[in-house]
Amino acid sequence: MSLRNSLILSVRWHRRIGLLCTLFVALLSVTGLLLNHTSSLKLDSIKLNSPILASLYGLPTPEPLALAVADQWLAHDGTKQLYLGETAIGQCSAPLLGAVFHNRLIHVLCHGELLLLSPDGELLESITPMLGLPANAQALTLHDNQLLINTEAGAIVADLNTLQWLPTDSRPEQWPAPKSLPTQLSKKISAEAPAVDLEQVLLDLHSGRLFGSFGVLVMDLAAILLIVLSITGFIAWNSSRQIRKTAKQSRQPRRRG
Repeated sequence: MSLRNSLILSVRWHRRIGLLCTLFVALLSVTGLLLNHTSSLKLDSIKLNSPILASLYGLPTPEPLALAVADQWLAHDGTKQLYLGETAIGQCSAPLLGAVFHNRLIHVLCHGELLLLSPDGELLESITPMLGLPANAQALTLHDNQLLINTEAGAIVADLNTLQWLPTDSRPEQWPAPKSLPTQLSKKISAEAPAVDLEQVLLDLHSGRLFGSFGVLVMDLAAILLIVLSITGFIAWNSSRQIRKTAKQSRQPRRRG
């Protein structure tokens, strides 16, 4: 191949590869620059909480639910944390099944557990299936001044003084169901959900690991392209230098013997 054809071919591919690598070079440069100043920027203390990141990192993205109890919200973050208003008061396994105020106590039914709380949210007692709570409890309500628990076999009356669970024909027209939180409370609880620090996100973005094995392969390909870019650049420079040298020699007058 002639020097001119080699120059044209290498410049053509150099431009194509360079255009393809522009995004990766910018990404690597920006993330690398930020990571180089992690301490001064305090990147490890900046927490990011979003459904997209939660999905990428395999974090739980539950929907907080709540019930109105004694003129305030009894909320659950969808995993374990229980709130009274905006205050975290304890933990119980999701889902939140019911909550009522009865005999000056807040009764909260979660999966496999009935909690008895003081009006300010202090845990007083936890009743589990080991103490007779029906394992298939589905809902909780107050009806005719009695605590009713809905189960697969029907409604039962919960007598917590004697820990007796008696079948009953009495049942409400509708069992209260937890619902979505008011916006302000939802933001407060969501802000305390599992999060990822910015430093980790930048590290994983820099290496491609943020997108799993596919992302790593893409970044490996980008690195290979950068190597090819260097090679085509060198070939173009060398071919151009050889052409200029040949042209210069051809312009020099020949000496006569």
